[in-house]
Amino acid sequence: MWLAAPPITSSRVWARSTAGAATTAGLAMGHGGNVLLSATGTVTAGSINTTGGGGLGSNAGRNAGTVTITGAGIDLGASSITASGGAAAATTSQTGGTGGTVTLTSTGGVTRAAGGTITASGGSGGTTNGAGGNAGSITVANSGTGDIALGALTAKTGAALGTGAGGTAGSISVTNNAAGANLTTLAIDTVGGAGGNGGSVTLASQAGVTVTGTLNTSGAALTAGTRTGSHAGNVTITGVDRSITGNITASGSAANGTNQAGGNAGAVNITGSGTLNTAAISAQTGLATGTGAGGTAGSIALTGTTTTAGALTTTGGSNGAGGNVSATASTGLLNVTGAITTSGGTAQTNTAGRSAGTVTLTGNSVTTVAITANGSAGSGANRAGGNGAAVAVNGSGGNVS
Repeated sequence: MWLAAPPITSSRVWARSTAGAATTAGLAMGHGGNVLLSATGTVTAGSINTTGGGGLGSNAGRNAGTVTITGAGIDLGASSITASGGAAAATTSQTGGTGGTVTLTSTGGVTRAAGGTITASGGSGGTTNGAGGNAGSITVANSGTGDIALGALTAKTGAALGTGAGGTAGSISVTNNAAGANLTTLAIDTVGGAGGNGGSVTLASQAGVTVTGTLNTSGAALTAGTRTGSHAGNVTITGVDRSITGNITASGSAANGTNQAGGNAGAVNITGSGTLNTAAISAQTGLATGTGAGGTAGSIALTGTTTTAGALTTTGGSNGAGGNVSATASTGLLNVTGAITTSGGTAQTNTAGRSAGTVTLTGNSVTTVAITANGSAGSGANRAGGNGAAVAVNGSGGNVS
């Protein structure tokens, strides 16, 4: 019999609590143990590892333990938190372990030095036809005072192998309800492992939101067996001034096999009352096969007082419709520096063409480059073509170029 590692619990009523490295990771065939750190003052955490052990013989991967930290301030310093599922035994059809639930709750901010990386992913399935492990989740919430500063955040499903199913998607949610306080992270990744759906990402702050790096919630393809495409997670970002330095991708994956549907695209919504600067954004449906349906179209919606964005792409994959794009600068310049493309996807043999998504650009003045919103041609005899979509560019007080 294999047991879970014992939990680590530290509760303090002191003004400050400092914890060294905490490891409850399971060895082979052992589940990870839970970690709980709590104080009425600031919690300074060392690195934490609650990862599940790998499966042996013909066994599934083991599950990660949970991580819960609560305090009037959390200092991650140069530390990391890892709560991932273990891989299933090789050459089996067993399932990977489930990622853990990571929850940080503070009333005085969350800080970091060189660390702050949090990972809660599922384990890989066995190499025959193993299902991927379920992703974990990451939830960080702050109120009262103080900024939230985090490193890279990752919550992915484990990779499926062969005809194994993808794991259940996880999620990442970071919320700073402290008045006038900011939220910053490095790259964010909820992409599905092979055959898995992407997880949703929600970032919300009463002041600025900055993501230094890419943000990817796409589904992942698995070119084995007969399967529909995997779905992307949605992206929701709210705050005052917002900046995302890397590309945002929320696209469905390709299907595999005969007449299979493509994966759904995600909805990307970045709203707020201040400036917005973002790199390219893509929310496309996955490629369908044969007469398989296209995935559900994605969408992009951006608002700011002034708004700058890279290329915006919601083009449908094969048999998929294009998604709608809207971008608004309420008082200043709307500047889209890359092409906007919302066209319908290529029709597969003996299917109708797909329709494009609408494009709506509004600003005091608007600068943009190429905009394409075409329907695709039908394929085969007597197959209708897709509809083109409306494009509206509105400058309320300045130039449109």
